[in-house]
This record gives sequence, structure tokens and C-alpha cells, in this order.
Amino acid sequence: MLDGGRWIKLNADELALVEPEGGNEAVRLQRLRTERTAFIALTRGAEGASVISAAGHDDVHPQVGLDVVDAVGAGDAFCSVLLVGIIRQWPLPVTLARAQQFASAVVGIRGATSGDRGFYQRFIDAWRD
Repeated sequence: MLDGGRWIKLNADELALVEPEGGNEAVRLQRLRTERTAFIALTRGAEGASVISAAGHDDVHPQVGLDVVDAVGAGDAFCSVLLVGIIRQWPLPVTLARAQQFASAVVGIRGATSGDRGFYQRFIDAWRD
């Protein structure tokens, strides 16, 4: 299924399943790329996220002082902002930074979502194009 993917998001455990051997993360991600692949984003929990794209390998690091309450939903939060960035055509480094920022906020709450609209509004306001 990955062969046909244009945008791929994996976590470190998933990468270990699909590309278990033969080099560091960047090398293994590069092997997964095809001509059709725009980028592969890799999330690593508290260690942040990185991407391999046609332009190269960019790293995004977690926010300093990250307070993890519950990791449930962090990957989905990251992926949702990744999709918004693709749709809105944000530059890839901006998209990744925002995705990591949102995922970092989600791990600071209990559960995958918040009933507080203000939680989301601060991101909407900050990311207006």
C-alpha cells in the first residue's frame, strides 16, 4: 500500500515493521520513497518528528518543557494538521512545525480531544493565512 502513497505518515513503531533493517531512520525512510511520494513524515513521540522529501531530510523537534498527560490522539493530531498544511499549501517546514506544535498540545490533555473550543481556537487564530 505504501508504494502508491503520495503523502505517508508513520510512527517509529510502524517504520520498524515496514523497514526493520538496514541503516538509520533516514536511510530506511529513503528506501520507502517512490517517484510518486511527495514526503514521508515520521513521528517519534517525545523525540519529535522528521520528514524525508524530494528536497531532503528536515527535522522538527518537540517543544521544550513538554508535559505529557496522555499520548492518546497525538498521532492523529499531527496527521490532521499535516493534511491541513497540504490542503492550504503551507510550506513543508511550516506544516511540520505546526503539526508538531498541535500534537504537543494534545498530549497535554486527557484523551484525544478537548471539549474546550478555546483549545483549538488558539491554533486557528495563530495559523490564519
